[in-house]
Amino acid sequence: MKEDEFHLAWPDEIKVNVTITWTKPAPHDLLFSGGLDEDDTAYFYSIVGRVDREWWPFYIGMTHAQSAAKRNQQVDHQERLKLLKKKNKGQDFSITLGTPTFPKGTRVTSSLIGKIEGLLIYSNWNDLMVNKKKTQGFSSNQSIYISNTGWAEHLEKEVAYGVFYREA
Repeated sequence: MKEDEFHLAWPDEIKVNVTITWTKPAPHDLLFSGGLDEDDTAYFYSIVGRVDREWWPFYIGMTHAQSAAKRNQQVDHQERLKLLKKKNKGQDFSITLGTPTFPKGTRVTSSLIGKIEGLLIYSNWNDLMVNKKKTQGFSSNQSIYISNTGWAEHLEKEVAYGVFYREA
């Protein structure tokens, strides 16, 4: 399949349009000590590491009702980080936070954040990731467009979900 052959049908009808601004990778300790101002606004986070001179996501997650710092200090996330370190001996891991910007009037709900997280995971999936959910498929009753900006070396810059077509 050649790039740029497919076009999003009805681009003016995208129901979920979001720009996510990602922070540069930082140590978990900096996040836990309150050293990342974006923790107040971030709904997304990714555990990242360098592999063969490229940044890769090892985990992508979301938070809606609490901060990323609080979420990443919970037992399941501490266990996840231990698992990553065990499976990838010698690998250094950092965390990057993603703050979404929506068009005015968008109602930001846990369900909406979950849909965006699902598309982020599915569209950036790789064999190094330890995500257990949202890896085998993605479905939504809404068209979605995500633009990853800021430090987004670990993700596809743009992803979309909806109906696409190829010009004849």
